[in-house]
Amino acid sequence: MKIGDKVRFIDAVGGGVVSGFQGRDIVLVEDEDGFDIPVLINNCVVIDNDKEKRIKDGANTAPKNTTVTPQPEPEPADKPITFKPKAQERKGGDKLNIFLCFEPTTTKDLGKSQFDLYLVNDSNYCLSYTLMSGENTIWMLRHIDTIEPNTKAYVETIYNDGLNELQHICLQAIAFKDEKTFMLKQPVNTEIRMDLTKFYKLHLFAPNDFFNTPVLTIPIVENDTPPFNLKNTPLTQTTFAKDPLPKTQKDTKPSRDKKQDEVVDLHASELLDNTVGMSAADILEFQLDVFRKKMKEVAKIKGKRIVFIHGKGEGVLRSNIMRELKNKYPRCNWQDASFKEYGFGATLVIIH
Repeated sequence: MKIGDKVRFIDAVGGGVVSGFQGRDIVLVEDEDGFDIPVLINNCVVIDNDKEKRIKDGANTAPKNTTVTPQPEPEPADKPITFKPKAQERKGGDKLNIFLCFEPTTTKDLGKSQFDLYLVNDSNYCLSYTLMSGENTIWMLRHIDTIEPNTKAYVETIYNDGLNELQHICLQAIAFKDEKTFMLKQPVNTEIRMDLTKFYKLHLFAPNDFFNTPVLTIPIVENDTPPFNLKNTPLTQTTFAKDPLPKTQKDTKPSRDKKQDEVVDLHASELLDNTVGMSAADILEFQLDVFRKKMKEVAKIKGKRIVFIHGKGEGVLRSNIMRELKNKYPRCNWQDASFKEYGFGATLVIIH
């Protein structure tokens, strides 16, 4: 760019002829009224070099009866625009708020839907981040990028059969501001154990400030702090399979025998957070394993009373339990548990 070049402004209507420079970053542009306008050099694009000089030379050399007609200015379609607006900050946005949002391609059948994964940066900081999935010490990089302040960024599309790869994910991020001073933030290093059953519960999907459509929102950092159940170490609170140890149900009645009853709920919904990819035979075997472990644990405790809640259903689980008791524990007594306390589908086992 030099004096005499004709330029136009990038982020505003107008332009003119370069009449001078101020320092390294400011150019003086003379408009149609003859006023010099100081403009950032990065905010101008040259559209004609020495055009005014060519018109002037043509006027001086042309015959008196000849009129010089200016040619239309070519559009700079082949010239790249390198202007990048500065990130806009908002009041109260200096605390980190980072979320993962899963947007289903359809909400009619979540079991067959794909999910578009987005990272939401709800803060005035830029974030350089990496997203990984894995287990223990073995990890795989899924995405690495930098996201602008107060924006969302598409990460990847997850197909239904790929959800199992997201059981354990890790997000690492460094927060900074570009071309200005800022308060230092602690690096983000958050590991999450995903509850995959949430992907099949439509009531957990809802719009937010960044999405007009229903999304499943997973908080990573809120107000500079990870949520209470997200730590910088692997989670133990939310796991794919629940602890197979049975739950103890307290009886409010003063009966001594009932106070000693231990309750083991064998419903699949109580033992497993997610049954995706498991056949009916797989689920049955898992339920029987819990039953066997408990019986092995208490087999020598005389007088022990255990209530196994197996449900009514088609009776497949109950019949398998009866067979196990007859073949392996013939000295134990068993009977239907109290209907008043446990309803249909419960068996009381007494160890002798």
